[in-house]
Amino acid sequence: MTSLLTDEARGWLGAEQTFEPWLVTRMQIAQYAHTVGITDRVHLDVGEARRAGHRDVVAPLGFHLVIRHAAPNLIPITELAEDGGSDDMTPPTAAQRRMAGETTTTFHQPIVAGDEIRLTKRIGSMEEKQGRSGPLVFVGYDLEYRREGSGDLVIAERYVRILR
Repeated sequence: MTSLLTDEARGWLGAEQTFEPWLVTRMQIAQYAHTVGITDRVHLDVGEARRAGHRDVVAPLGFHLVIRHAAPNLIPITELAEDGGSDDMTPPTAAQRRMAGETTTTFHQPIVAGDEIRLTKRIGSMEEKQGRSGPLVFVGYDLEYRREGSGDLVIAERYVRILR
């Protein structure tokens, strides 16, 4: 089997990147809720959210993707990868394509308007396998979304990127 992983790529295991805190606003939450068709008032009305026991409007499940996709991509256009995205901590390999793999998300606490969420991303695993059309590299990313100030873990996420 031809290997896509070099010693340099293997050296990326454990690499970590921490992004600037992301301030979550009521408007962002409302935009996300409307976009995905969520109408529960705890996401749109402060009074309803407070009656439900929250300090402000609550982000719907899945809102963390706004943070994940925005924070790493706030880079100058001149630094984008060939495919138009950020390099996104992709280890250097002979792979020509990046594809999405599985994602597992554990929700510990809700994200609420006014929260500053700090995203930390770490390469937790790299595994090379032989596919039908050649070698594949499965890169596992561990992401932590923590509330700035308290450091409380809000969301833990694991996603896999497949390099081919």
